[in-house]
Amino acid sequence: RFASWIGGDRDGNPNVTPTVTKEVVAMQRLRAAKLFLKDLDMLYSELAISSRFTPALKELAASITDSHDNKELYRRIIGDLRHRLVKTIRSCEEDLAGSRADEALINKSPLRTTLQREGAHLEDWNSVKPILESHELMTPLRTIYDSLVETGFETVADGRLVDIIRRVKLFGVTLLPLDIREESTQHTLALDAITQYLGVGSYQHWDEKARLSFLINELSN
Repeated sequence: RFASWIGGDRDGNPNVTPTVTKEVVAMQRLRAAKLFLKDLDMLYSELAISSRFTPALKELAASITDSHDNKELYRRIIGDLRHRLVKTIRSCEEDLAGSRADEALINKSPLRTTLQREGAHLEDWNSVKPILESHELMTPLRTIYDSLVETGFETVADGRLVDIIRRVKLFGVTLLPLDIREESTQHTLALDAITQYLGVGSYQHWDEKARLSFLINELSN
């Protein structure tokens, strides 16, 4: 799997603060959501199938109440995922810029395009849940894949859909894991606060042998 330390390298770079790390995480999630939204836009246009669905697919489609795709059940599910990705994008943009910039951000984001395309209003999105975990994308996509295969559409299933599934598996919805490297003094202060709270002494003033003994004992406990 891919991983990165950019934005998490706090062990020597004073410019990399917790705020910077939070911004980088939001930027990664934002980029991933935009890429998956583009993928699902194309997948939506391809899966105009209105018959031959598995029971599992029908059940998942029936759980989606706010959709104009009544017969094309694959599109019904994909449309819901698109809405949730747009909500993810909006949430990330708000985290990065703050609520005062909401309208300006909407003008530049896929949110306005999607709202116009779906004939919706901004307030309609308040109840939409953003996608925060990979399984929230993977599970519906696998249900679609299994339904296509089981109903004779193997060639369709093994096209763009399987590529998206592979990308979800590889990159998740955060693009890549972020390694956090904290400067050692911060670890010392954190552990010192713990040991003093527990009443076992000051970790900060212990020698190396005492520190190792404490850590080994706690890790094996």
